[in-house]
This record gives sequence, structure tokens and C-alpha cells, in this order.
Amino acid sequence: MQLSREPYLAGSSPVHGLDPRLKFVATVAYIVALSALPAGAWWALAALAALAMAAVGLSRLPWHVLLARTGLALPFVGLVALSVPFVRAGEPLWALQWGPLALTVTREGLVAMATILAKAWLAIWMSVLLVATTSLPALLQALWLLRLPPILCTTLTLMIRYLFVLADEAARLQTARAARSAGRGRGVVWRALVLGHMVGSLLIRSIARAERIYLAMVARGYDGEPRTLHAIAWRRRDTCAAVGWGAALASVVALTLVTL
Repeated sequence: MQLSREPYLAGSSPVHGLDPRLKFVATVAYIVALSALPAGAWWALAALAALAMAAVGLSRLPWHVLLARTGLALPFVGLVALSVPFVRAGEPLWALQWGPLALTVTREGLVAMATILAKAWLAIWMSVLLVATTSLPALLQALWLLRLPPILCTTLTLMIRYLFVLADEAARLQTARAARSAGRGRGVVWRALVLGHMVGSLLIRSIARAERIYLAMVARGYDGEPRTLHAIAWRRRDTCAAVGWGAALASVVALTLVTL
């Protein structure tokens, strides 16, 4: 798997050849359309999922790599969504009374949790597809041309670029700890202390790396404006793709709102 390498996966597919500005706006529009869907709109979610799968098919990227990347974020979303069945009012399905604590799972809560998980997975899927089919210089140039704040453009680009570098660094720390440890360790407290030291070491190394990178960029004349040898240009196929994608998203949202 390529989780620890560059997020961009080179290719010559129709999705790779689209204008980066179109891909960024299309991804944002897709996430907005997802957010507009009410809980339990399963057919609309299925339609948007079909759109996402079609985009992945056109990108010709390996499915297992994209699935692995989306799986990294899903556990965090799942932890947040777990509380929804207990706090959403509705028809009770299961209840537990433990002293003063009462927990009740409702049908509406389960539907809301499933909807949140589906929306989150599709949003992450499209975001992963965006960075996998768009190189970081092209993405930065697209954000700059879309008039986003320069500091935001640079921060997002560097975050995407060095997230995988930090993952490599964390993996090396884990390997070094395993090489210096015999057996399973002494206990939970000992493991927590070791983990805390590893996190602190990773933070210190990250800060030092950031300072070195910034000094190297300034030494090479960096002034906050992205520069590239390959300027992006809007073409006819970008217009066709934009019209088709926008019409599909608008149709799904409009039909969902009409049937409410």
C-alpha cells in the first residue's frame, strides 16, 4: 500500500486531466450536496455514492489504496457518531437503567447515526480522490486562482504534503521502540508513558522539520506566491464535466427536497 507515500497517484485518466479548479469546486459541491440531505434519504445517498464510484472508475486508480486511505479517518467519525442513538429523541428501541444513569436507543437515533457515517465516508472518499488525482503544485495553484486566502492555500497544501511524512516518522519511532523492547512490556502505565514520550518526540521533530523547511523556502526566494512551470488552463471538456456533475448533484438534492 502507498499510505506513507505522496498522496498524488500519477495517471493519464480523464479525471487526472481535468482542471484542478474544477475538481476542487466539484468536491466542495459534492460535500455541500451531502450535507443538504436529510437523515434517512437512502436513495439520494445511493445516487451520490454511485456518482463517487463512477468518478473513481474514471480515475483508474487502485480501489484498495483509496479504501485504505478512507479507512484511516472513519474510526474517528465513528466515535463521534456513536453518541447519536442515545441523544436523538424518537421511538425507543432499547433502554438501560443503571442507578441515576439512563440510556435509551431510539430508531431515529440509529437512522441519524447511519446517515452520518454514510455522509462522512462519501465526503472522505471524494476528498481522497481529489488529492490522489491532483498534484500538490496544481492544487495549490488552483486554490490561488480561486482567490482563497494565500495563507490558507499554503497551509492546506503543506498539511497534505507532510501528513504522510509524519506518518513515516511515526512508523520509524514505532519500529525503534519495538526493536528496543523485549516481550509485551510492563503494563498499561508503562505503555502510556512510552506512548507519551513517542508523541512528544514526534512533536519536537515536526517543529524542527518545519523550521528547516521554512528557512530553505525563504533561502530560495519564497514569498508566499505559488509558482509553477505548468500553468493550468480551462478547456472544453472541463465545461462539459462541470455541467454534467452540477446537473447530477442538483437533480439529487432537488428530488430529495421535493419528496420530503
